[in-house]
Amino acid sequence: MTKLVFLVSFLLAFLLFSVQPMATKMVLPSLGGTPAVWNTAMVTFQLLLLAGYAYAHFLTAHLKPRAQWLVHAAIIAASCIMLPLIVSLPEGEALFAHPITHLTSAFVLQLGLPFFVLAATAPLLQSWVSRSTHPLSQKPYVLYSASNMGSLMALIGYVVVIEPSLNLAGQSWSWSALYIAGVSAMLLVGYRLNPQAAEVVPTTTEEVPPKTYALWILLAALPSALCLGVTSYISTDLASLPLLWIVPLALYLLSFVDAFSNKPRLVKTCIRIAPLTGLMALALYMLNLQQYPEQFLFHIVAFTVLSFALNGWLAEFKPAPKHLTRFYFCLSLGGAVGGILNALVAPLIFQRVLEYPITLLVSSFCAFILWQTLREPKPESLRWHMTQIARVAALMVAFTLNIYLISTRIKHGEWQLPFDHVDPVLMLRSAGISGLITFALLRRYACGFYACGMVFLLTLAMVDRTMGDKKNIYTERNFFGVTRVVTNGKANYLMHNTTMHGYQGLGGGPLIPTEYYAYLHGIYNLPVAREHPLAVIGLGAGTMKCYAHPGQRMDF
Repeated sequence: MTKLVFLVSFLLAFLLFSVQPMATKMVLPSLGGTPAVWNTAMVTFQLLLLAGYAYAHFLTAHLKPRAQWLVHAAIIAASCIMLPLIVSLPEGEALFAHPITHLTSAFVLQLGLPFFVLAATAPLLQSWVSRSTHPLSQKPYVLYSASNMGSLMALIGYVVVIEPSLNLAGQSWSWSALYIAGVSAMLLVGYRLNPQAAEVVPTTTEEVPPKTYALWILLAALPSALCLGVTSYISTDLASLPLLWIVPLALYLLSFVDAFSNKPRLVKTCIRIAPLTGLMALALYMLNLQQYPEQFLFHIVAFTVLSFALNGWLAEFKPAPKHLTRFYFCLSLGGAVGGILNALVAPLIFQRVLEYPITLLVSSFCAFILWQTLREPKPESLRWHMTQIARVAALMVAFTLNIYLISTRIKHGEWQLPFDHVDPVLMLRSAGISGLITFALLRRYACGFYACGMVFLLTLAMVDRTMGDKKNIYTERNFFGVTRVVTNGKANYLMHNTTMHGYQGLGGGPLIPTEYYAYLHGIYNLPVAREHPLAVIGLGAGTMKCYAHPGQRMDF
């Protein structure tokens, strides 16, 4: 029976996490390989996961065990109507006008119910086990580790075995067959566990304080936001490949596997090095070293270390089995909050991609505070730490702005506000000096750590990583990334994220193709190009128009 319980937990988690890569591949022909497709899918499935956990908690809190089993069996039967899984999107202008809305609604309406069932099945099964006479009843969290191992194997297996071997139709039918087998086995296990025994009241009666709920949500939200942030970062500056989307999520799941196992192997080490690793990744981000692929590997390592540390603390604060479904609900709520803030809220409030470095800094702060609590015999309260952060932030802002104003007055002979024009070198020096002053005034080790973080954050907020000596004259952020027009007085440059896609000279003269478009001169010499209209996929800066002959039509 124990092996069957583990097998069912593994299989259902495998099915749960094989849905996302399969579903996103189905929509790639419509929306392309932009990281926003993956991030939107992540948020949608996190919300469905939250709904599943809420449903599981409601069942276990308000219904008798036999009624739980019957209700879940009825929903499983209803979910089979959506099999096999197929995701289709509308065509035309409507899709590109509101891509997030159409993508989210397609996922929810076309495969939401089977995913919802799988999301609810894991906490339900563990709850039944914890309140039965099964040998695992006193340590049901081991099943959570097995579930995460199944999720990890789903992501790796999809890339290595499933995707190369089966087309989308074959994947959908195979998944549907395994789904029917998996949920049937789950109902069989639930029946054999004797759900009536779930009515036995556990010996633990302690209640969970409200601040612990907040801590669960925070510790779950930060790794989730980091996962989406690092995925967007490496996909934007390295390559937009589905394989790169899966790697961070697989490492994220691996951190859960280790944290909730009986003997964690990496968590304690990661807890010690996470704060410094996070700040080093933030410093690398600010140095803007896209030409060195090794830096992306370090960002993956930093994300992994922080995930192991934060999820290790999450496992440390897990409650007694009595509160198992409540704990999973808070965990799922935190993951959804992190995903929503990163994928949906940040693009609305930030013109640039600032959510990743900000999440790095906040995660490093939290990892440091928790580590300080572990290593000090009499730790300070959370309120004390938050007060110190506020003091450091106020001092850093005041010192940096004043030093910058005085320096510009001495250098240029006039006052220059930093929001009008930023001298990057001078701003870095001002932030560095203010960090030293702050550290001298607030001598506690923790405050020194906060000061270092504030130096990075303030400098990042006031200095553009990719513009150099160019002035920004237009910025637009949408589903496909950040588009900007910058100028140096001699030419206007079109940039998408960190890649330049052509420029336009401001000095007049003939139309000459520039940048990599100059290497397409063979198009100009094609006989068909002189006689017929041309169709060009993509616009860029409009440089291809230079190849049009007089009177020739060119459609973009």
